Amino acid sequence: MINLGLERIERLLQHIARNIFEQVNFNPPWKAIHIAGTNGKGSIAAYTSSLLRRAVTRKDGLPIRIGRFTSPHFIDRWDCISINDQPVSRDVFEKAEKQVYALKHTVSSELRGETSTASHTSDKQLTEDELRRETEPTEFELLTATAFNIFSQPDPRPCDIAVIECGLGGAEDATNVLPESAIGMSVITRIGLDHLGILGNDVKDIVRHKAGISRRGIKVIVDGDNEPEILRLIMDAIRTKCSYDEKTAGDMVSIVHGNELHESLVPGTITRQNHPTAGSNNTLPETLQSLMPHQWSNLAVAQQATIHILHQDYQNYDSLTYSKAIEAPSSWPKLLEEVLRDASISYPARLQRLSPGWLNEKDRDTFPLLNDTPVLLDGAHNEQSAEVLRDYVDRATGSTSTTSRRPVIWILALSSTKSPEGIFKTLLGPRQPVDAHDTFIAHAQQTIIFTSFGPVDNMPWVRPAPVPLLMSAIDDAVNLPISVNIEHGTTNISEALKTAEGILAKYEGKKGSEKPLVVMAGSLYMASNVLRMVRDGREEFERWWDESQR
Repeated sequence: MINLGLERIERLLQHIARNIFEQVNFNPPWKAIHIAGTNGKGSIAAYTSSLLRRAVTRKDGLPIRIGRFTSPHFIDRWDCISINDQPVSRDVFEKAEKQVYALKHTVSSELRGETSTASHTSDKQLTEDELRRETEPTEFELLTATAFNIFSQPDPRPCDIAVIECGLGGAEDATNVLPESAIGMSVITRIGLDHLGILGNDVKDIVRHKAGISRRGIKVIVDGDNEPEILRLIMDAIRTKCSYDEKTAGDMVSIVHGNELHESLVPGTITRQNHPTAGSNNTLPETLQSLMPHQWSNLAVAQQATIHILHQDYQNYDSLTYSKAIEAPSSWPKLLEEVLRDASISYPARLQRLSPGWLNEKDRDTFPLLNDTPVLLDGAHNEQSAEVLRDYVDRATGSTSTTSRRPVIWILALSSTKSPEGIFKTLLGPRQPVDAHDTFIAHAQQTIIFTSFGPVDNMPWVRPAPVPLLMSAIDDAVNLPISVNIEHGTTNISEALKTAEGILAKYEGKKGSEKPLVVMAGSLYMASNVLRMVRDGREEFERWWDESQR
């Protein structure tokens, strides 16, 4: 259930403070880097936590502890809560969760009594469902409280810094319950039109929600890759929220561009449309050479958050200092390469390349061609993220030229709340050139396999879009001048992979044909199903699927 507002989580944390930590109010012993936005939040959180772990040390010699809370989880409910880039154990999670859930009824009873009293004095009487909605902490509020509880535990030590990603919006998101004294830095990533109707009716409303995490006197880092109009709206919203004049806002808000980070590493690099060009300078490590523009922006935001966090004038930071790893500019390429490696492990399904041999060893004989095929796994689930994925796939298949266009097999699933037409048009349709040097066009050979995903633990409101709906939506969305092979819809990712294996077999031994690129995208929840099958094997996945459908 999605129900924005801070009253329930505020009351819940108040009881956690009193019953678990013997405090009057919840005052965490760590500082938060709080991140809001539409796209890039999770990647920036992963980059930032890795950078902090590598760049910040404790003066007393004890190991640094960096917490990270992102959503949604990937496979298990507890893998959205990490310390030093490692998910907390199930035992740690369930112990902290049990403490939080033990207070759920107390919070609900208190608020129910107050709400009932207030409704008696007004003309409107609340129904039982309305009372429950107003007074019972939501699943996300309980999860947020569990994360904050884990980060604050004294055994072995509380976290020093926690990187916190908003769940939905910002101003009224449960994570925004943190007191001002606990915020070390606010970050606003790229903003798009996701969640219209929940956050508001237009982009101005959405920006106001996202920028609502800003606090007076606390530094805000903003992704400069936002459209100029979005940047203007962000600055206006921060000025209003924090009562800043123009000069103060300029001092307190840093707009960060990915090309500036790239230029600092490789001075004089040619950029296209103010972005680093992928592979434009071979003096960088290979991992950095292949980065897309949005990845440079995400890294730049994470870098600036890391650099600024200890410059804030807070007593907590007296115990922390920067390691020698970031003192010399020459150390940054290697450091960023390590950060990207960390993030690919701890935060998957973001342009994640699954190398040959990626399947569970129990399934490699079942899907020999797929197992030997490079696969791209991405959670792109809105038009903005689909644009990034399309750009990457175009480059990977040679679709920026008129020759050697590699076939693509798409395996797609979407959440029921998403509008498929816009995503399909972006991913699959003809494309206009970016500039005079490009000839972006539709892929010459595309095969589309529609599929679904299983229930998401503790998120019963998340449902997959019905496969027949997706199959009919593509006709409305994409008017292609070339034929596109739309395979019959499949029940789950296991069936989709079986279909893809059969398609790959048709290319085997075919003279003059290049092996297709397989792309699985459209939903982080579908990506989660892929990762579950890779971890557990097809047989165990299908057992889980059958049980989940009962």
